[in-house]
Amino acid sequence: MVKTRLNKILLMATVILLLLLLSFAVAFILQGEGYRWRGRRDDTLKGYAHQLGWISVSLFVASNLYSLLKRVSPKDVKIWLPIHCVLGIASLIFVCLHVIGGLWPIRPGDFLSLFTFFLMIVVVISGVLGKFVKTRFVKNYWRVLHVPLTMLLYLVLAVHILDKLALL
Repeated sequence: MVKTRLNKILLMATVILLLLLLSFAVAFILQGEGYRWRGRRDDTLKGYAHQLGWISVSLFVASNLYSLLKRVSPKDVKIWLPIHCVLGIASLIFVCLHVIGGLWPIRPGDFLSLFTFFLMIVVVISGVLGKFVKTRFVKNYWRVLHVPLTMLLYLVLAVHILDKLALL
């Protein structure tokens, strides 16, 4: 029992570390390519806001690999669900760091960024409620809310990223 729990923790830590490294590499490469980021640079984490955004996206995508993994190997769902939850919460933490200093003063052009941020909060909270709240009401409405909201978040997030990369 202790050995399998330790293996789960080591696996989670390894996945998170690899995703962080990958995110920094992607952000470094994109900045080196001369992409002109749209948005303010007056945040308190000067120069790191975009990297934190890429880390968050990487963690969010890794978190959603759970959906694929539970279809490929359904017997390992109990192993992957905690990883899915931890990565989703970690992604939200990095998003919060990503937007620090960018929310005030709110400007008309910030609607997409704010909508993406609040949608991510709703998705993570609905996931946490689905995992930890065992009432019938939450269970009945969880699939109706969490999965479609996650799909909507992917769409809005893609538009947000393309907008900030000045590709839209």
